[in-house]
Amino acid sequence: MELLKSEAKLYAVHIPYRGFPPAVTDMLAGNIHAMFAIIPGVLPHVKAGKMRALAVTALKRSALAPDVPSVAELGYPQLESLAWIGLLAPAGTPPDVLARLSGETMRGMRSAETRELLGRQGFDVVASTPADFQRWIRAESVKWARVIRASGATLD
Repeated sequence: MELLKSEAKLYAVHIPYRGFPPAVTDMLAGNIHAMFAIIPGVLPHVKAGKMRALAVTALKRSALAPDVPSVAELGYPQLESLAWIGLLAPAGTPPDVLARLSGETMRGMRSAETRELLGRQGFDVVASTPADFQRWIRAESVKWARVIRASGATLD
């Protein structure tokens, strides 16, 4: 929400929740007017007409909601915001161990079964190299640091 507020220059009250279910409950009850959600968590409500999907926060449409435009299609590619899962190892892990762990992980993530399972949960499998993942994390850190500064959020 803070990314949207910052990039679109709009005023909205961001209400942080302690978990996804209470936010969905408040959305369905009409206590909040908009939310960002993972597709599988709200798709039944969208299909039932209880919620309206405005966009997916990816650069392309989701296979789970092909009729919902992407933020890029709407002219806001900078609003890309993805839920992600990554595998990390402690600093100082020997290079041969990292190479084997990376290779086995990529092999498993590229399997049709894994892609199907994660796809049903709304994830696109990337399975990139450790260097690519490291670059992506750095870019995301810069992006979200800017959003946090713009929001005025503190560690209170």
